[in-house]
Amino acid sequence: RPIFQVVCSTSEYPHAITHVNEAWTALCGFTPEEALGKTCGLLQGPRTAESAKEAIASAVATSQRLSIEVVNYKKSGACFMNHLMLEPLANGRSVTHYMATLCENKEEAQLYAEAAHAQAAVGAKRSRTCRDAAEALARQ
Repeated sequence: RPIFQVVCSTSEYPHAITHVNEAWTALCGFTPEEALGKTCGLLQGPRTAESAKEAIASAVATSQRLSIEVVNYKKSGACFMNHLMLEPLANGRSVTHYMATLCENKEEAQLYAEAAHAQAAVGAKRSRTCRDAAEALARQ
């Protein structure tokens, strides 16, 4: 899997993005100029679970590592399943930054895209989250 990295400042709220690499910009669609100074919240959207947001906030607040699957969004508005890994970076005494490593889960992303297509094809009337749609397709 390709790796995409963002380094976010944790020295003060709101934990602004201080660095993105080319792979991150290719995945997410934002230029460095659009991302720097913003928060990672720019990747969140309606299908980003509150429990995932809370787990991320808790890890940052307690200077802990975290590995979590979370639905994120590209600049285009397309969602993707992200295997997010947060790593605190310290200067020896205290955490100064977090490195967030993003890894798009292409298998799940493809399953979600197929599920969304299948849902549209049968004229589903209620909206579902990416995971709900994928589970429905898996049961077929």
